[in-house]
Amino acid sequence: AAATLLAARRWADNGGYLPLPGLKGRYYARRWASPAGPAAERLRRLMADMSQRTIGSVLPHRALHDARHMGDKIVFVVYDARTGQPAMFHMAFKAAYVHELVLHLGLVMVLPEHQGKHLQRVCLYNMMCCCLTYWSVDFVMTDIADSPSNTKIVSDNMTACYPSYREPCRRAEGWQRDIACFMMAHHREDFGTADDASLDVDSFVVRGSNNGCGGSAALVRHGATRRSRTSRVNEFVEHRLGGQGTPNEIFHVGRCQLFRWAARSAMRASPTLKAAVCTAMFLAHMPSMFLALAIDRVDLLVGVFRSYMRSNDVTIQVEGVPYGNGGAGGVRAAPLGGLPSPNAATMTRRSGGAAGRPATSCLWVSNHYSWLDYGVLCMCSNMMLRVLVKSNIAEEGLGAWLLNFVVKRFDGIPYRRGDKSSGAAARAALREGLEDSTNPILVFPEGTSQVRGEPMPLRQGSFQVAYSAGRPVQPVALWYSEDIGLDPATDNIGGTANILNRSMLVKVKFPDAVHPEDFANSKAFCEAVERSMREAYDDISGARIYGRESSAAAATA
Repeated sequence: AAATLLAARRWADNGGYLPLPGLKGRYYARRWASPAGPAAERLRRLMADMSQRTIGSVLPHRALHDARHMGDKIVFVVYDARTGQPAMFHMAFKAAYVHELVLHLGLVMVLPEHQGKHLQRVCLYNMMCCCLTYWSVDFVMTDIADSPSNTKIVSDNMTACYPSYREPCRRAEGWQRDIACFMMAHHREDFGTADDASLDVDSFVVRGSNNGCGGSAALVRHGATRRSRTSRVNEFVEHRLGGQGTPNEIFHVGRCQLFRWAARSAMRASPTLKAAVCTAMFLAHMPSMFLALAIDRVDLLVGVFRSYMRSNDVTIQVEGVPYGNGGAGGVRAAPLGGLPSPNAATMTRRSGGAAGRPATSCLWVSNHYSWLDYGVLCMCSNMMLRVLVKSNIAEEGLGAWLLNFVVKRFDGIPYRRGDKSSGAAARAALREGLEDSTNPILVFPEGTSQVRGEPMPLRQGSFQVAYSAGRPVQPVALWYSEDIGLDPATDNIGGTANILNRSMLVKVKFPDAVHPEDFANSKAFCEAVERSMREAYDDISGARIYGRESSAAAATA
């Protein structure tokens, strides 16, 4: 095995033929790690020529002008299989950072006649081959670029990437700042950044990166025409850079984990495989769930939800403390950050909504994407919540069937859409639950689920029940970094399998509870509840960051 790995390393690092199976045989590649001598000079000339043909000038990256600077470079050249001529090159490099392995994604150049064929994606293939070059399956990867396509590639494939269009509210961590500052101090000539460019350590925008003095000024004109097919990527990049075609660039820092990347790439390429893995995970957790139900251990059932989230690499961040009181285990929440275990000392308990108010039951109202929302909110409360649920939810697939079993076990309130008698019975049961219990009841007032986006118009019948019963309403806002919501036409298992697409972040925000005694009538009370939910969603979704009209403002208008 060792001999095989050594032979593969020698082949991949010295210009060996590498097939590109995702491109259907139309292209192949050759790769060189730390080229020297005549090979380094040939590669320098090839890349300088391709730069001239692509943007009309040779970029200022020092390796394109002097082959003596090729010693730390990793060059990946893609060839057209029909003509044998180069179509693209990717020049990455190993940084001089000593604390851990840091590889910079580097320069990617595709000749005009080959653009639009997704060749840029194969630069990740080059980075994966670095596991042989440096005998590492987990390393830090950095990149600097002004194009939305680059931002999409690194955001989709790096772990803990910052900045990322998927997590626009995320903040840089200390290790990311350290590495970004080191790269700017020691390697700006390797990635063509201007001498007077400066790094904003909060946003990771490199201001003036493509200015004329040492910068890649030619890329400003070229970058003004490049757009992603994903609109939110374009929006994210333009907001960070202050528009399109500016001399600024975004510096990205994240981790590249080979096995995770390979597994998620395989599942992205095969919806059938994704669905099969998702089903297997469900089946693996079902015995523990049924055991917890059989012995009436609610804490263990919440633990099963946590295990499922952990196995799918889902991180939950909670902001605010939900209103509620004692009951079975109390209502608990973690501060903004990874959701800790139920017994963690950082969790806090709150028995009322505000000082001087009596502790009562309350109504939780949340926006809705899929049945996964219920599990997330149960983990936030550290208890199994009673929930208002449609009576035919079990018809929507394996996950919904299991959820139907759970909510019935915890006295869920059923209703039938479009049935007035069912609605009246649900409102009566809801009022009775609020008056006779001390635990919260969960309602999804949109009346249906959606794939993505801000809260839809809310049905206010449950708000009016809470107002008439004199019970507060706790608005809740949910936001997922992935489009995992299930609309009525979506296959349940196939849709939920999108969780396995890559690491996912879930944000939950609990604003202050809305109390009926603070309002003169039910209309003002209902409007305040809806406004609070929408404002909370705007806070965690990035709507305020982009300067868009908030959903709360739109609803008020």
